[in-house]
Amino acid sequence: MLPCSTAILPMSSCSRIQAGRGTFLRMVSSPRLTFGLLAIVWMFFLPCEPASAQSPSLTLSSVTANPGSTVVLSVSFVAGAIATAGLQWTISYPAYQIARISATNGPASAAAGKSISCASTADSLTCLVTGANSSGIGSGIVANVQVTLAASAGAMPINISNPVGVDATGAAIPSIKSTRGNVFVPSVSNTAGAIAAGQQGVVSASFGSSSQPRFHGITCSLSQLRAAGQAVCEIHLEALSLYRPTMIQLQSSSPSLLTPAAITVHPRQSAASFRIEAASHGDDSSATITARIDDDTVNQTVNIDSATPSLTLPSHVYGRPARSLRFRVTSAIPGAVLSASDLPPGAVFDAASGDFEWTPGVSQRGAHRVGFTATGRAGDPVTAQSLVEIESGSPTISRLVNAATRSEDAVCSPGAIARIEGRWLFEDSSMSGGSSSRVPRESTIVRVNGSEAPLLSSSPSHVDFLCPTAAPGVSLEIALQTSIGDAQPVRTVARAFAPGIFSIDESRQGAIVHAGTDILAMIPDHLHASQPALAGDELSIYATGIEGAALLTVRIGEIEVTPTSIAPVPEQSGVYRINVILPDGLSTPEAPVFLKIPMPDGSTVESNKVTVASER
Repeated sequence: MLPCSTAILPMSSCSRIQAGRGTFLRMVSSPRLTFGLLAIVWMFFLPCEPASAQSPSLTLSSVTANPGSTVVLSVSFVAGAIATAGLQWTISYPAYQIARISATNGPASAAAGKSISCASTADSLTCLVTGANSSGIGSGIVANVQVTLAASAGAMPINISNPVGVDATGAAIPSIKSTRGNVFVPSVSNTAGAIAAGQQGVVSASFGSSSQPRFHGITCSLSQLRAAGQAVCEIHLEALSLYRPTMIQLQSSSPSLLTPAAITVHPRQSAASFRIEAASHGDDSSATITARIDDDTVNQTVNIDSATPSLTLPSHVYGRPARSLRFRVTSAIPGAVLSASDLPPGAVFDAASGDFEWTPGVSQRGAHRVGFTATGRAGDPVTAQSLVEIESGSPTISRLVNAATRSEDAVCSPGAIARIEGRWLFEDSSMSGGSSSRVPRESTIVRVNGSEAPLLSSSPSHVDFLCPTAAPGVSLEIALQTSIGDAQPVRTVARAFAPGIFSIDESRQGAIVHAGTDILAMIPDHLHASQPALAGDELSIYATGIEGAALLTVRIGEIEVTPTSIAPVPEQSGVYRINVILPDGLSTPEAPVFLKIPMPDGSTVESNKVTVASER
């Protein structure tokens, strides 16, 4: 349960698994279950870029149900331009809210001659749809998920994440989107609620007057957003006199403005926050946010600065002889026609899909600048370049950091997770440079002072390993070897502790979840399963570099608290779960969080600072 950067957090909390220039697609993300792996990898580089309009998608439906009842949610698939021969996804949920969960094959999967197999943990269900044929799966329902709610269940998001697809050749399909569903549980009031299905995978409820909240308005931290810009909005409402948490439906009038589908509010809560984001490429200059519970609505308009017409493509790509590399060029210019110039001999550019493909030869080592142009209906061209460098493939280390803090200072302490960053750090005959693996191969070896270190994650751009036991102050030489060659070693100094709290998607948001779930304690957005914490809630903080730190404390805002428990996470070497109770009296809705470890000489070792979201 760690962030994407270390591939330990449940993938429902990750917007994507990013590994340098490429993305490795693994068929099972949970380390807590043993499930058949489908050995599928990218046979080319694919930079993490916005998906094109033809990208496939998975959507989980929403339902209304009473505690203890069994309901069915459907997993709907929209096929993209490339026929999808196999699919996998993970459904995650609060473990204490769900009594049982299973899935059966859907009509779209069955029509393509596919079958479904699933494996579950306490808080997730990972399903694989595949068959002994290469037929593409058409649009429609690919699975039906049977969910039995716990007797005390309340409203909750059900997240569908880590979507993976392959085409008929076994190559991974890029940029599969996923949209979560929700389960709404009617609140208890003096007047029975009439439940009605809402739009866009969200349900709404009609309440009696004794429990109907009255909106006072929506305010946003910014009234105007640039393309890809974000703001935090707050709904102001009368304190709710509800027995159970309830859900407020959110909707944007334009795809140019992204919002979460819904947020949950608790009894006596007078305000609720959520995060909005302007799309990278949008056509509308403004959008209206609508918050709704039944017929009670409130609106807020946000202005959007249109993005300057541009091309989306990687600025720098590395390749090696005899290995295929590929990337995609996209443009948001309406009706744009793509073209390429200065293509290296043997390279191919598909103007219809925007795909650049090339298998360079040995004689083509060096730097190659490739130009791309998008010409819109108005005739004004937009141009950009990619620098494609062909190298020998020998590993190169650029820096050594703490895997959680990304700092080069306190990197290693006994049992801490360290990260080597660079190029060509991972090599396997069955994989190309864009791959990454949670199951490291023998082709990459890391040695610390001559002794082999356990590898935790490998990709061409980074390798995570477990630091050995060494006395504080001891010099550590880290060497990396692949089947191609040896990298120039780097050095660091062993520390007594190298505390680091993991974060989400390279942001300051901590890998801090509501205890017993994978729901992040953060302001809800359109990407993550998240909910701000309330005073008294138990939270789990995921960290490394704290082995043997018996006197550790946690600073949350201005308040220092003692953990209720500190324990290593099973089957996740180097990772610790620190449970704390969120204190009352925090002065800010996004409070800084860091660890403090007292030392025998009276000094204190502190971790990096991350944030946690709370509400009153």
